[in-house]
Order: sequence, then structure tokens, then C-alpha cells
Amino acid sequence: MPGTHEFVLDGAFEQVRLVHEARDRRVFALGALAAARWLAGRQGVFTLDDMLSLPGGA
Repeated sequence: MPGTHEFVLDGAFEQVRLVHEARDRRVFALGALAAARWLAGRQGVFTLDDMLSLPGGA
């Protein structure tokens, strides 16, 4: 079963949709492993924005 994410901008007369379908759950596992490597040695509370914007981000 694929993992599906959908972002919808719904207006009165039109709709824009962006869909991401993961055909294999391994893509989520790879992201979790990248986050774990990034967290190694850091202390505190972080968000995905922190991981992507700091030196050494994914």
C-alpha cells in the first residue's frame, strides 16, 4: 500500500492539488535514518526545518 500525501489549495472556482505517492515504504525509512544521523551528538529539541537548514543537513 503506498503512502500518499496531498496538498490542496481549494478556491471558489478552481482547485490546485499536489500529490506525493511513495510506492515503497523504504523512502520513509531512509528519511528516518538521515534524521537519526543528523541528530547524533546534538542535544535539545529540533524540527525538520532545523535538520534541513543547519550545516550538515540532508
